[in-house]
Amino acid sequence: MEQSTTSLTGESDILEHLADRYKKSRSPHHRQLYAAAAYTRCMIKSKSLPVTPLNYFVNIIDALYDSSYSHTLSNATFNADAMSGMSSFLTFVLTLVPEKSISMSKAAEAVKIVVKCLEVEFVSLRVLRFMECLRVLLEICDLGDWDIVKLSFQTFIKYAIDNKNQNVRKCAEHCVLKVFKCFQNSIIKESATKLVLDTFRNYILAVEKADGSKDDEGSKCEHLKALHMLDLLKLFIPFLTKPEDMQEVILELQKCMTAKFSTLYVLDVMEEILALIESESELTFVKTVKISNKWKSDYSILIQSITGLLTCEATAARASNILKEMFSRVLFSEVELNDESEQSSIVRSLCDSLLEVLSTYPNEHSLSVISALFLHLGLDSFIYMDRIFMKTVGFMSDASTCDVKHFEQCIGSAVMVMGPDKIHTLYPLSFDANEQTCSNTWLLPIYKEYVIYSHVRFFIRTIVPLSESFRKACKRGKKMAVKRKQMQSLSRTCWELLPSFCRYPHDLEESFGSLAEILIPNIKENASMLESIAIALQCLVKQNMSLSLSFPGSSGVIDMGIEKENAERNIKVMASWSEALLKAFTNVFFQVLPEKRSFLKETIGCLANIAEFPTSKAIFISSLERVKPDVSDQKNANIGLIHELASAIVADVGMDPIDFIYCCIGDCLKEDDEEAYANLYILLESFEFMSSRFEQLVDLLRDLKSPVDIISFRWRFLCLKTLLFHSFERTCDGENKYGVWVLNEIIVTLKDDKEDRREVAHDILLDTSSIMQSKPETYYKFITMMMGYLFGFSPCITSGAILALSIMLSNDSKICELKPDLVPEIFELLDREEDIQVAEAVLWFLKMLVLSLEVAELKMVLCDILNGLQSWSFVSDLPEILMLEGGDFRNVFEIRTTSLEEGKETSRSPQHDFKANVNEIFENIVQKCGSASVESLVPEKYRLGFRICLENLPSSPEEGKEKEALRTLITSMLMSSQEEGFCCRQQLGT
Repeated sequence: MEQSTTSLTGESDILEHLADRYKKSRSPHHRQLYAAAAYTRCMIKSKSLPVTPLNYFVNIIDALYDSSYSHTLSNATFNADAMSGMSSFLTFVLTLVPEKSISMSKAAEAVKIVVKCLEVEFVSLRVLRFMECLRVLLEICDLGDWDIVKLSFQTFIKYAIDNKNQNVRKCAEHCVLKVFKCFQNSIIKESATKLVLDTFRNYILAVEKADGSKDDEGSKCEHLKALHMLDLLKLFIPFLTKPEDMQEVILELQKCMTAKFSTLYVLDVMEEILALIESESELTFVKTVKISNKWKSDYSILIQSITGLLTCEATAARASNILKEMFSRVLFSEVELNDESEQSSIVRSLCDSLLEVLSTYPNEHSLSVISALFLHLGLDSFIYMDRIFMKTVGFMSDASTCDVKHFEQCIGSAVMVMGPDKIHTLYPLSFDANEQTCSNTWLLPIYKEYVIYSHVRFFIRTIVPLSESFRKACKRGKKMAVKRKQMQSLSRTCWELLPSFCRYPHDLEESFGSLAEILIPNIKENASMLESIAIALQCLVKQNMSLSLSFPGSSGVIDMGIEKENAERNIKVMASWSEALLKAFTNVFFQVLPEKRSFLKETIGCLANIAEFPTSKAIFISSLERVKPDVSDQKNANIGLIHELASAIVADVGMDPIDFIYCCIGDCLKEDDEEAYANLYILLESFEFMSSRFEQLVDLLRDLKSPVDIISFRWRFLCLKTLLFHSFERTCDGENKYGVWVLNEIIVTLKDDKEDRREVAHDILLDTSSIMQSKPETYYKFITMMMGYLFGFSPCITSGAILALSIMLSNDSKICELKPDLVPEIFELLDREEDIQVAEAVLWFLKMLVLSLEVAELKMVLCDILNGLQSWSFVSDLPEILMLEGGDFRNVFEIRTTSLEEGKETSRSPQHDFKANVNEIFENIVQKCGSASVESLVPEKYRLGFRICLENLPSSPEEGKEKEALRTLITSMLMSSQEEGFCCRQQLGT
């Protein structure tokens, strides 16, 4: 008891303190407390002793002695009131007595007096105070004195059991435990324990005698006391460290398991016993208990008794929990069963008890116990529990919906430990094709949920043929829609079992090849099985990878008999089939719905993880063929799947998908793979790939020669087009060096010797121009970049740029408005260019300009066009030619034509093409603007020739063909006789 924090000194401190404290209180208890203090003080004064807390204690003990042993007081009410006040005052004084001021002998004397007081029936309030005082005094005593300890212990136990007031019982229990914990002497501890156990045994014996008598009231009273004893015993269980003590308790508990006795209290004690057994500090006790065969026999009887409680709704839940704890902590802990062992007898006895429980409809608690027993017995359950299994199955057909799950869990536990092979011997899965009936298919969903550590061969030999039988029955039962649907459902259910049979199978090394041969065709052909197959393969790879990587260097069993070496061999077998499986899965990857693609990705990743990296790489590249668009239609809806597939393949190797893709494509391009550019174009549609690898891609393509075959060449230019667009998006301001390189290749190709390659460049440029028109800012930059090639480059590049601008002009005449300086710069080239191919390109641009512009727009630039062309036109030279030939140009035509036919004229195809373009431009101008508009702009000295020329313009296509040779001849002659004009005309005349 704690010391008071109040310091009381002087002769009247305690009394005055109580007077001040309770002066306003009208409580009888406070008046009794004050009266006891005043009475004790008078005793101290009469002995001429100082008024101190210690003297108060000594005199109040004397007063209690006189009251408890005196029989002179006849007033019972006064006696009770006096004792109440004294008990309260003693409690108060003990808090004030200085520590160690009370001697052990005086404390022992006080203990005896307080025990004597407690032997008298007082009201509970006084009993609680006296018991608290007794506990404090006992702690002051010599705890090695068994006589004093026993006297106190017996008193506490009596009040903990016999008293009807719950508060008094709880206080007594508290005092017993607190004092017991203070014992240091082992002999005293053993004596105290024996006292508790003897008391327990006596009360149980009293219950048995009371049950045999006819006194119902006495029987009820003894039962009640025994229940209180069980409450006290439950608190003492943690202190029972000797096996023989625990054995005695268990034997006595077994006697309590009768119909008339409340078993809930017994179950409380059993739970404490199990908690003690679970404690690591009590392992010695557990081992000692296991050695005792006699104890095992008694323990078996107790288990059977508790099993009988499973049928009672009130006790079933707790009895179930206790039995399951007993299975795991005692009965089957590190024990091997054999037919001759005591343990085997206990199990058989337990199974018999459970069969008795199953004689009535089982509840969820009894079923959970059976499930636990299945799990603890493992494979041995097939020997010990076959009748229980069959009895449980018999209830399945009558089970209500709410109970079915409990039966399934119970049967599922049997499936887990016995395996489908053993279950199949008891309840075989079968199908009668003639009768269209199947048996025991109720096992299929249970197999799906609970099969583990089984054998793949059972799935191959039993489930697959059964599924095939159901599938064939679907075809034969076309007229019975309901039956057909049932067969279809059963066939799917069979395949849905595959992941379950792939949970740590023991025969994977031997059976995986046969399984793969079955799976690969179904991956390709049977979409309904795809998910089950994918998930099953994931399980196999992940589980074995986990086992093979655990505990490096260890060869011990890691999980349910699967050794590290077994897992490594399993992986090798699966790796040998990984290429075929990867091909099958990647083939269907682009065909499945998006919601089913996630599990495919994970499976592909697992298989790629165990396959050789070159194999995964080759399969990825070949899979690009699945999404390659036609060269004439570059749209591809599956481009996003490429990145997903790459992510899946490299998911488990820690490689970035973009790095993987670039590595694959780069190698193919360097090896001049015919499909490489097509695959690259597919990937370039992925913005993520484009952004992260843009510069490397352009540098790679710049170092590679263009492919020879035209199909690959076209794919290369499609890639260049995409890169060109992206170069403008990446370059806000400044030099677009990558775009310049791409455009340069397009321009050079426009001048290529091979027509089919020129056509590719023409189509790409035309397509690029069309797309860029929707982005005016980018379009403006593109035209500006193109115009940068007009000056300062080689004639080939310049002429190519002019041709490119002509192509763009033919597609969009608005570029003249967008870039007003375009046409003037082209005319500037016409005035000063000395190279024939540039001059031809300029005239081709002018031809496109005339054809593309509307009449009104053409008239606005007509003067500039005629000024540029008039020195190149036969119009200016026609009068001189007519004079030279005596006015008969037809004779000239005939002579020149004959010479050409005889091969006497030197071939001048550039001159021919050149002047033909000039004439065609002039004709187009006249046709669009009218001869009057054109003639008004022709200088006076050229107008006569202009009119003659107009007369010779074809009025019809047929006439045009007849006059084409004449026009060509005149043009050639004019070029050779012209004295004024560009230097290129002098070159043509040489």
